[in-house]
Amino acid sequence: MKDILIVEDGRPERERLEKLFGKAGYQVAACESVGEAESSLQHEKFRLTILDIGLGDRSGSYLFSVIKRQVNAPYIIVFTGNPSVHLKQRFLDEGAVDYIVKGSPQAQNEQFLSRV
Repeated sequence: MKDILIVEDGRPERERLEKLFGKAGYQVAACESVGEAESSLQHEKFRLTILDIGLGDRSGSYLFSVIKRQVNAPYIIVFTGNPSVHLKQRFLDEGAVDYIVKGSPQAQNEQFLSRV
């Protein structure tokens, strides 16, 4: 079992998170697409998924619902550029443990690490 699955299509952000959590001692896998993430989830269990909802190949909302139906990654933090209060509330109501907006204070290294 790995600790964290990062699903983020932006390479700099994905690599930053992978490095941040890896240095903190977490076992991390990183994917850039829904397809890659689905494959990882079929072969591995994770404690947490950090999920961007604006992905290139398919909606992160779709992947969110897939993950919630499985037990391979029971906790999800939505990590997005969309600051919508309504979207945040929807994901939290549907079972996300956190909703972090890219570029916000919560998305900075130390803050993000403390939220995980």
